[in-house]
Amino acid sequence: MKLQLSNIAKSFGTQEVLTNASLLIKNNEKVALVGRNGCGKTTLLKIITGEEDPDRGDRFFGSGVKAGYLSQISFPDESRTVKEELTSVFDELLQVQKALEEQTKVLETDHSEKALEKYDRLQTRFDTLGGYDYEYEMKSVFFHFGFSEEELDKLIGEFSSGQRTRIALVKLLLQKPDILLLDEPTNHLDIDSIEWLEGYISRYPSAVILVSHDRMFLDHVVDVVYEIEYKTLKRYPGNYTKFMETKRANYEKQKKDYELQ
Repeated sequence: MKLQLSNIAKSFGTQEVLTNASLLIKNNEKVALVGRNGCGKTTLLKIITGEEDPDRGDRFFGSGVKAGYLSQISFPDESRTVKEELTSVFDELLQVQKALEEQTKVLETDHSEKALEKYDRLQTRFDTLGGYDYEYEMKSVFFHFGFSEEELDKLIGEFSSGQRTRIALVKLLLQKPDILLLDEPTNHLDIDSIEWLEGYISRYPSAVILVSHDRMFLDHVVDVVYEIEYKTLKRYPGNYTKFMETKRANYEKQKKDYELQ
């Protein structure tokens, strides 16, 4: 279990948005959160991240599970370059790399078992964090969102609002949270970037929760749909097309049962 919401209720003033809403995210599920405009999708994402607290109900995360949400990515220092900003994601890896290089020098004169064990521990941690592939990964994700290599050296403040949103999305993907929360991620993206993002999310090694009006995008990446309707949540297995087919079948059955009654 990655995440569980139980009987969540949330109001803003006299307007009740959610009531008795429950949700369960297991393993590496790719989940779509759908519903009419204003039904509470973004509010639910903010409750998951802790930006909003529910009025009632419980929120449980699995042990060590962290959620990442695009709105939480900010650029407080816009005088930094894009490369500096994105490289900050790999701070722990770079610290381990520096320690590994220092320990390599130690081994030139110290061949003790203790020194070798320390080197092995650092090497294992370095490999776990991605090793020397981090820069290739950073550039690959950046380029797939329509940026050039020269733009890595530009200051964050030199980009438009839409471009900064794309840079924030790049940074979020590089962080690899245990639950990736994406609210309309295809906005500001061209067709090639959308197709690449579809593949990335499909292969993402952990859970993803998506809010999107792009039905084709959802069809290609999700395996579970949660609909917010009548201020609560209902789970539907399958992609968006399967969800719509099930909804239609349920409606026809209810209509037929009503007519028979």
